Amino acid sequence: MPNGRTSLFCVTKKDFEQLLAGLPENAPIAQGFKEVVTTLGVSKRLEEHPDNEVTVDEQDHAWYIVLFRKAPQPAGRTSVQLMERFMNGITVSEPSPLHARLRQYHAQWLANRPPGEVVLFHGRHVQFDGKNWQVKR
Repeated sequence: MPNGRTSLFCVTKKDFEQLLAGLPENAPIAQGFKEVVTTLGVSKRLEEHPDNEVTVDEQDHAWYIVLFRKAPQPAGRTSVQLMERFMNGITVSEPSPLHARLRQYHAQWLANRPPGEVVLFHGRHVQFDGKNWQVKR
C-alpha cells in the first residue's frame, strides 16, 4: 500500500483495553500529534473513540499508527473541529511495551484472515492476498 503502509487491522475496544492492561498509567507508550502519550492518555482516547473498533496502520513493518477519532460535535463542523477530530491518533514504535503487544495482536489477526477476504477500511474495499492488503479497484 502507498505511503509506507504495509498492513492494517482492527482492534476491538475490549481487546485494546486488554493490550493496555498491566501497563503503568504514567508510562509513556506512544507519540501524539504534539505530545508524548501515557497509558492513561491512550485509555482516554480509547474511551472517546465513537466506534467499537480502532483501525491500526502498520508502517514499513516497523511501527504503528493507531487511528483514534473523536465523536463529531453536534453544533456543526468547523474546520478546527474536523482537524481536532482526526488529530487524536497516536504512533507506537519500539521500545514502547504497547508496540510488542500490537505486533503480537497483529500476527494473530493476520493468521485468522482467509486469503481473498475483502473488508472495508476507511471507506475503501481492500483484499487480503495471504500476506498483504491491496486496495481493490
